[in-house]
Amino acid sequence: MSTWIIEIWSPEGKLLQDFNKFEGAYIRQRLNNISTASFRLDINDPAVNTDILNVGRNEVKIRKGSLYFFGGVILNISGSANSRSGSISVSAASYEWFLSRRVFEETDASVTTGYTTQDIGVIISAFISETQAKQTFGFTEGVIQTSVNRTRKDIKLHDNVWDLIQLFTEDSKSNSVDFEIKPDKTWHVYYPQKGATRESVELSFPGNIVSFDYERDAGDLTTRLHVRGDGFGDVIETAEVEDTTQQGVYNLLQSVTTYSSSTTDVLEKYGNGILEQRKTPYQYLTSVVISDNDASAPRVGNFGLGDIIPIRIAWGDFLIVKANYRIEEMVIDISESRIDLSLGRE
Repeated sequence: MSTWIIEIWSPEGKLLQDFNKFEGAYIRQRLNNISTASFRLDINDPAVNTDILNVGRNEVKIRKGSLYFFGGVILNISGSANSRSGSISVSAASYEWFLSRRVFEETDASVTTGYTTQDIGVIISAFISETQAKQTFGFTEGVIQTSVNRTRKDIKLHDNVWDLIQLFTEDSKSNSVDFEIKPDKTWHVYYPQKGATRESVELSFPGNIVSFDYERDAGDLTTRLHVRGDGFGDVIETAEVEDTTQQGVYNLLQSVTTYSSSTTDVLEKYGNGILEQRKTPYQYLTSVVISDNDASAPRVGNFGLGDIIPIRIAWGDFLIVKANYRIEEMVIDISESRIDLSLGRE
């Protein structure tokens, strides 16, 4: 079985030290967000020193075998000790954190010119290239999948680079992208989304699921959606989308949303994406825990953020869940050999 290794790197790309003995280690991977990692090292280990654990500068990479699961910068260390033993706790944030510490300045082309009818991936890559031209983080461009065109003429002085990148990931599936910076410091833009359907990675309870939290909610149930676009007063562009089949099941249930566009086709496309999420009661699997030691459970590395996996949960004759879910967050508890998944419907 492959061993977990924690590596400490300089920002210049030099491996400074690796550790295979540690405690309390976990990785929290978050889709389109800043991931985190934490672990404890023995203070008596001669390899542990403040030069190695240089906060705000040196970097952490965590791998199992040859597969890397985390890359980021050390943000915090803290220690505790008595006369017999002691430990150093280390916390790190993924490489996306660096972009959260950059803002647009008055001479940046993103502010002075903006972007007209440009692919989202092209705009994001321009953001990163522009800010790295001031001082590089060592990021390089990876896979940039062709997505949808956007016009952004509203970028203002001191807008945060990471905040604007995240905005491109928060729209409906057909109008947004997924973004990540991998442990090798390459950035990637995925359309329509990151990941694949992993039919072979089936999770079940009873079976390879250790525990789960479940909820089914109809609070946002909608069968006709009204989308209000740009305009003033009574002159506002609108669109209406509906699902008459679901109206036959749940009745006519209406709601209103807004989207910044003056084009009916764009408003309808956005509305259909929202209606798809709301036309049936939402099933929440807020947490599914599996063991990384269970021979019947899929191993970490066989699935990842953005992947869609089939899940079946039953209690006696009561079938609670039989559906495909997308992995939106994954906590890998290395020390306890547990994986906690936060899921959304595909």
